[in-house]
Amino acid sequence: MIFVLLVCFAGRSVRPRRIYFRRPRLLSAVELQFFYTLKTVVGENFWVFPKVRVADLIEVRGLYGRDWWAAFSRVSQKHVDFVVASRKTLEVLMAIELDDCSHGMSNRQKRDELLDAVFLQAAIPLIRFNLDYSTTHVRDALCEALQMLKEGLS
Repeated sequence: MIFVLLVCFAGRSVRPRRIYFRRPRLLSAVELQFFYTLKTVVGENFWVFPKVRVADLIEVRGLYGRDWWAAFSRVSQKHVDFVVASRKTLEVLMAIELDDCSHGMSNRQKRDELLDAVFLQAAIPLIRFNLDYSTTHVRDALCEALQMLKEGLS
């Protein structure tokens, strides 16, 4: 029986099924508009990076073995919408989340609470904006976060 199946399929070339496709763009239309707002607000002194993995912004210390992996795993698959960094040193100054209606869902709220706690421990301001933001509101929030960073460092 197996021999018959092998003979039947021997003449066919098995072509792998294509499962990976390029996305049309990195950011949604709403995220792209906010990206341009951020670039306008931060000017030439800072870089704005979209979709940054949390594990590239923080590190887990003081835990070992399974405890380290458990802590790392909680954040390793998550990202923030934007990061503002120093243009000179690329020091991460703040992370930014653009909260749409999905942030009202229970599982999303738990994710947001986790990220709030992680960034608080890491001493990286995490600023959240709703979709009804204004350029003035964004500028004020970023200036406030920068001021708090300055005061914390002095």
